[in-house]
Amino acid sequence: MIKANELRIGNLVSRLDLGDHSLRVESVLELRKDKVLTTGPISVICLYSETKPIPLTEEWLFKFGFENKILSSEFSMNDFPFIIYNNEIWTDRDNDDDVICKVDFVHELQNFYFAVKRKELELKLN
Repeated sequence: MIKANELRIGNLVSRLDLGDHSLRVESVLELRKDKVLTTGPISVICLYSETKPIPLTEEWLFKFGFENKILSSEFSMNDFPFIIYNNEIWTDRDNDDDVICKVDFVHELQNFYFAVKRKELELKLN
């Protein structure tokens, strides 16, 4: 379950579709006191408890435009002054003190990126 204070409009979440019981990736359109409005084939109002975080994987990093270094698990992006390594955001991996925070989910990366860049982290369509 994602807590209301973790979400921003535009965050990606997953939700179980009650019709075909598949997990859908949806974008948050509106936040309410105890419910959230998400996109999908149709806009849906659901409880926060019905939304699930999307695990941050290499596939998601690539979708956002991150690139990995050859023979490495480090991911970076041209205009993003940080490295992502093992789901941790680093300023520089030469020093253990340079870990800023851990990001396990897509919405956490979206929120961090927005806090640093003051713009949305967008999916890159190939």
